[in-house]
Amino acid sequence: MKNKILLITAIVFFLIINTWRLWNLDNPVLLIPIMLLVFITWCILAGAMVWQGYKVTAEKFKNKERNITVILVAVVVGLAIYSPFGIIDFERFESKDLLIAEGQGRGNCMTFVKLKKDKTFRKGSECFGVAKEKGEYSIHNDTITFSDIDKGFYKFALIERPDSLSEGKTGDLLLYSELKDTTPVRLWIIKNELIPN
Repeated sequence: MKNKILLITAIVFFLIINTWRLWNLDNPVLLIPIMLLVFITWCILAGAMVWQGYKVTAEKFKNKERNITVILVAVVVGLAIYSPFGIIDFERFESKDLLIAEGQGRGNCMTFVKLKKDKTFRKGSECFGVAKEKGEYSIHNDTITFSDIDKGFYKFALIERPDSLSEGKTGDLLLYSELKDTTPVRLWIIKNELIPN
């Protein structure tokens, strides 16, 4: 019975680790306890793996159920170390990135904007987890207009090209909340394959 509980816990832990990118957890009140619970669960699984491994060795590998449990828990614990944010990169299934801009925000959190080939965009912040927003965009010269967005999101963005190409910079993406906004959020463009209309 204990082996089944351990096995179920390992499977649930594996599913949580590999689907966390799909969650939109931007609330630290929820995120911090969840991340702490995930870490504690990993520690419990690692400890149980060592204890069950000791029992397997003492039984000289005669208990098949325990052998399978130890192998599966070891794989889950090992994969969590190898790839703590999941083994599947879900962004590979999305449209190609035409523009990627990023910058450091409040509390050393990384903010990024990705404009996709299918005229959709993703904006995210990576702090303790990943908070994502998405919508659609259109381009007119160096102005990017956002649509189908959440309330409070930026209305438009401008691509600011560097004064000198010798600086090695691609430019900056300036995000504006409204037309009268005088303090845009500035992100550094690290990839730009956009072709303006």
